[in-house]
Amino acid sequence: MKNIVVCAAVRSVQNTLEDDMARINKALDGFNIKWLFIESDSEDATVEYLKRMMLENKNIRAEFLGSLQSSHPWRTQRLAKARNLYTTIVREEYSDTDLVAVADMDGLNADLTKEAVKSSFKRKNWDFVTSNQGDIYYDIWCLRAKGWIEHDVWHKYIDMVKYGENELTAFKHSIAPYLRHIPRDADWIEVESAHSGFLMAKPEAFIAGTHYPELNGRETCEIVAYNKGITDAGYRIFINPAMINAEKTNHSEYLLGQQEKIS
Repeated sequence: MKNIVVCAAVRSVQNTLEDDMARINKALDGFNIKWLFIESDSEDATVEYLKRMMLENKNIRAEFLGSLQSSHPWRTQRLAKARNLYTTIVREEYSDTDLVAVADMDGLNADLTKEAVKSSFKRKNWDFVTSNQGDIYYDIWCLRAKGWIEHDVWHKYIDMVKYGENELTAFKHSIAPYLRHIPRDADWIEVESAHSGFLMAKPEAFIAGTHYPELNGRETCEIVAYNKGITDAGYRIFINPAMINAEKTNHSEYLLGQQEKIS
């Protein structure tokens, strides 16, 4: 039985954590699973939940960063600190693991299945394999793929609004052109950066990057810099269209709603 460490940066996930863990546990049936949570800034009982879980299950570990908001005002700064910590812990303390997974624990992975995960092992040439959604691929802030998205599309949106465009016009020109539905039977897509709520990685690739939340003095997705470190080291990242983790998300519902308004 192969070992896998499931890593997550969590905040205020009291209402979703246990259900998400149960779904991911089923999807990873056949693996020896260990859980590594990095928590900060929760405003509910997440800390108490995690402490109880650690007492009940030796395969659950959590680290608590406390309140970071005053010292790390950007959300991506807080995420980068948490993600860099779990990357360091994997490097230093989980050298025996065969795979690493990263999962959102806020209810996003509602439809992840064992069959979806199993589809990723039909190919062997990946170092990172990331998930897809049933309606549209929502995680375009993190995405970098030649011929698709090669820049921070939300920066363009923010700048257009800042200089006088209304939000729908800005959306039409900066976001809408990059929204895609990826059929689950499509070929795998090699990318420079992706996440989308659930991924699996080979350990040597997983520890090759550093999360960094700034681009030219502006907040950007911390995962883009991390994935650049991975691809610069020669590792390969793919979207597996068949690894559906959600048929739809709150993010995609917003994006599709905006798209409908401009159509």
